[in-house]
Amino acid sequence: MKEKMQRFIKAFQMHGPVHRRTLTACGIVSILVVVLLVAALGGCGKKTESEAETPVNDDPVFTLPDEVEPMEVTLPEGAQEIMDKYPDVYAWLEIPGTAAVLGTPADVSYPIAQHPTDGDYYLNRDLDGNNSKTGTLFTEARILDVPVNGLDFNDPVTIIYGHNMANRTMFGGLQTYLKQLQFGDDQVVYVYQEGRRLTYRIVGGVQYGTAHIIYYHDFSNPAVFNDFFANLWQEKDASTNVDKDNIPVAGDRVLILSVCKNGDDNHRYLVVCKLVEDTDEINAANLAAAQEAAMKAAVEGANQG
Repeated sequence: MKEKMQRFIKAFQMHGPVHRRTLTACGIVSILVVVLLVAALGGCGKKTESEAETPVNDDPVFTLPDEVEPMEVTLPEGAQEIMDKYPDVYAWLEIPGTAAVLGTPADVSYPIAQHPTDGDYYLNRDLDGNNSKTGTLFTEARILDVPVNGLDFNDPVTIIYGHNMANRTMFGGLQTYLKQLQFGDDQVVYVYQEGRRLTYRIVGGVQYGTAHIIYYHDFSNPAVFNDFFANLWQEKDASTNVDKDNIPVAGDRVLILSVCKNGDDNHRYLVVCKLVEDTDEINAANLAAAQEAAMKAAVEGANQG
C-alpha cells in the first residue's frame, strides 16, 4: 500500500521554479480516498484457503497518468538576469504595441520592484539604489499600517507606479497611447514572474486625484470595489477613454498603471486593466483534471478487479 501511495503522489508532482504548483492538500486527500477505496474494494469477500496462500501481486490495479507538466513561460529578454541580480525585482511588465504608436525604439518593457518597508523607495531610485529621475516601476507593500500589495498579484487591485518621462520612457507615453486606443482582445498588458504569465486586458484610461487609492478603499469589500470603478468610469475630460462595456466589477482582479497626468499636478492618469488569463490558474486546472481522471481510472480498475 505504501508503494502504491508513493507512485500515485509521484505521478502528480510538478517540478519547476517559483509559481509552478505542487500537489495541493485537497489533491493529497483525494489520493488518500482513492487508495483507501481501492484497498476496501480489494478486501471485499471471504478468501478461500487456496487464495489466501497465493502470493499477493503488489502492482496497482490502475494505470497512473503521465506527469502533469506546467505551461512553459518565456520571460522577456534580459528579465531573468535582472531578477537574479536584484532581490526586490519580483516581476516584469510588458505592453506590446506601444512602440508603433509612440514612435519609441521598443515597447514598454521594464522590471517591477517592491521594497519591503519603504513604499516610495524606488520613486526616485534605480535598482542599484542610486538617485534617478526616471526611478523604477514599483508597487507598495504597506502604507503606514495598511497592507497595500503582495507579491503574487492576487489582490483585488494592484497598482504599479511609474514616472511620466518626456522622452516616453517608463510610463511617459501611456496617456498618448490610451487616447487613441480601440479596445479589444489585442490591447493587453503582460506581467511575468518566474514560471508564470498574467495577461490583463486594457479597459480604460482616466484621470484620478492624488489621494492614495488602496489606502482609502478596502477593495475586498464588493460594494467598495463596485462603487469605486462606477464613479471612476464617470470621469469626463479630454484624457478619458474607457470601455463602457468592460467596467471592473467585484470578483475581477485589476491592474492599474499610475502615472502623473500630462501638464496637471492635481491628477494622476490611470490605465485600468482586467485579468483575463493566469498561467498559474491554468496549471492548477490541468492538475485538478488529471487528479479527477486518475481517481476515475482507479475506481474503474478496482471494480474490474
